[in-house]
Amino acid sequence: MTDCPEDAEDIRQEVSFRIFRYIASLRRPEAFSSWLHSIVVRECIRFFTSQKLSVSIETLQYPENIFIDTDPDCIPSKHVERHELKTALESAIGGLREPARRIFQMRYCVGMRCCDIAAATGVEARTVSVILFRVKEQLKEILSDRGIHC
Repeated sequence: MTDCPEDAEDIRQEVSFRIFRYIASLRRPEAFSSWLHSIVVRECIRFFTSQKLSVSIETLQYPENIFIDTDPDCIPSKHVERHELKTALESAIGGLREPARRIFQMRYCVGMRCCDIAAATGVEARTVSVILFRVKEQLKEILSDRGIHC
């Protein structure tokens, strides 16, 4: 759930602590793997929430300048358009209300599955899917109002 080894190590340590602390509460040893998965997902969410996870378009697609050096057909106006899209999208995401923004970040920035988001937030999985659908529609409308069509 993270590309940063240092963050992964911090999360691993917290998971290890929680396993040590709560292993006695595990009633069925055969459920260990799903129990562990739940702990890892919750720790990742706690970690990213405590870091005040900010949405960056780079985490959603590609770094802004990846095509400058590698794409021989790169046209400066396309680069400007991409930058404008990036700025507009970041602004639109920043304007989302909670918990929709957090759910959107968990899905598209962290890469969590809907069922994991549901478990972490206490929202039903179907509701998570509906929220994600509505957020995408809202973002399309916001970008369309700014003259950017998706």
